[in-house]
Parts: sequence; structure tokens; C-alpha cells
Amino acid sequence: MKKVLVVDDEQDVLSVVSFRFKKAGYDVVTAVNGKIALDKVPEVKPDLIILDIQMPVMDGFEVCRTLKADEKFKHIPIILLTAKSSSVIVDMVTELKANDYMVKPFNTEELIGKVRKFIG
Repeated sequence: MKKVLVVDDEQDVLSVVSFRFKKAGYDVVTAVNGKIALDKVPEVKPDLIILDIQMPVMDGFEVCRTLKADEKFKHIPIILLTAKSSSVIVDMVTELKANDYMVKPFNTEELIGKVRKFIG
């Protein structure tokens, strides 16, 4: 079973995404901020990370930058979640070497489709 790490400081987002992804056949692990996410990655070994950008403690940009700079983790696909407009985020996705993004509020079926594109 493919494992997805969902990182968001909004409990509602974590609950909805976890529920939908479990129904779609994925193993889901959650984290409420970037620091916790970085601590979990070596232990959990996710196949893909869904990462909110705006979070307390450590934001998604820093998490993405850290993971993509690490030989052990740079291969993990990362989908960024953002409330920002798409023109701003496209440049950020490219700069951070993230694999894709979705603008909040998002459709969970569409998000699952993006995940399937990367990990089946």
C-alpha cells in the first residue's frame, strides 16, 4: 500500500484528506507543521507528500527546500497546497522543485488524481 504524508495545520483539511485517501486505498500519515513532517519522513518513508505552504513553526517552502536538497529524500514527489494565486505559485513550484500544486479550496478527487499520476 502506497503511503502519503499529509502536512497541514488545519485539522479539517487533515481529516477530509485522510478519510478520502484511505477510501482510495492509500496509507495516510499526518503532520500539523513542517518540523513534525521533517521528523516523520525518515521514519515513515512516504511515497508522496502533500504539503501546505502556510503553517506555523516551519512553512511548506522550507520543508520542500530541505527535502529536495537531501539525497535520501529528493525523489519523493511533493504536491504543494496553497491559498495563493496560481501565477505566484507556479514560480515557487519551479524554484522549489516541487512536483505539482493545488490551490485551496481544492477538490479531493482532483487531488487523488494528481497523486495517482505520481505513485499510482
